[in-house]
Amino acid sequence: MRRVAFVTDGVSVRHILEYVGESADPPQISPACGPPAWEVEVDPPALSDPIAQPEPEPELDQTPGW
Repeated sequence: MRRVAFVTDGVSVRHILEYVGESADPPQISPACGPPAWEVEVDPPALSDPIAQPEPEPELDQTPGW
């Protein structure tokens, strides 16, 4: 199969779609929605993953190394 023409005229496209029995109306667009309302657990961050390890505490050794 190869393309032989492109139909770019909107009225012609509507007539062709109606002739072959397809809807010429654009699809309905769903309304936008916000992010899911998850409960944020601050203290134990890895409750959902039983294998995850807690984040290590950074070592703040400020002694000079010279």
